[in-house]
Amino acid sequence: MTLSVEAIVAIVALFTTLPPILFGLWKFHHSQHYQRFQRNNELDLGRLPSPSQH
Repeated sequence: MTLSVEAIVAIVALFTTLPPILFGLWKFHHSQHYQRFQRNNELDLGRLPSPSQH
C-alpha cells in the first residue's frame, strides 16, 4: 500500500492535532472555566460588527 506525500502529511496532521483538540474540549466541558469561556466568547462575538445590530 503506497501513500502519497500529501496523504501522509494529512494523516500525521490529523493525528497530531485531533487528540489535543478533543482532549481540550473534553476538559473544557468538565471544568468550571467552561461557563466563563462561553461568556467571554459571547462578549467577543458581541464586539464584532454584525448585520443584526444595524
